[in-house]
Amino acid sequence: MNTIITKNEYPETVEKIEFIFRDPDLDADPTNNSQLYLLRRDINRCLCQNKDCKNLEKILWPATLSILAGVDLLATYYNNLRFRIDSHHEEKFKKFILDFFSLEGELKNALYRFRCAIIHNYGLVATNEGKVYRFDFNYLETDKVLINKLNTRHYYVSLFILDIKFRKAVNSLKQHLLDEKNLPVYTYAIDQLSNHFGGIVYYNQTSGSSCSGGAPICYPAKKL
Repeated sequence: MNTIITKNEYPETVEKIEFIFRDPDLDADPTNNSQLYLLRRDINRCLCQNKDCKNLEKILWPATLSILAGVDLLATYYNNLRFRIDSHHEEKFKKFILDFFSLEGELKNALYRFRCAIIHNYGLVATNEGKVYRFDFNYLETDKVLINKLNTRHYYVSLFILDIKFRKAVNSLKQHLLDEKNLPVYTYAIDQLSNHFGGIVYYNQTSGSSCSGGAPICYPAKKL
């Protein structure tokens, strides 16, 4: 007879998953926040998708950099939990976008190079094995696909679709982790991830390491 696992049997694991994937529309906790929560919160502000948005002009460059950093973060969660891949970011990133963005082949490689150009150079040019790759990007709600090849090693990336796919990936990964059949499998790994990443104190836009994750300094929950 198969034993039925319920979420009530793993309350600490569920609590840690909810902490990591906290709704970015909620106010920040002055004592402890996950990196993903704060990252999503800032993405919403850049794209004017937060509940208190007053400026309709989107801030595209920081939004793009933050979303790609968010994909990196999700890829680390996913690969460390499921595949235990302890390798270069490239392998983790590509595995994640293959499974959650349904992107493969040349376009998968191009998106990774776009990620490197933005994150490492804050630019739109990447080099690999002596070849130069160039990128254009914009936020257009008329876009239908994430990335298009314009010419030889020249691509257009849709920030509008990238944002949609990132948000869907966040929700999909959270639901995957909270699936009752997966909780026993991921309990130890979630605990290790929580200890590794720790949390962030956030008070009046000041950030500091929280007491979680073995941080050497614990900032007080008051204005710094």
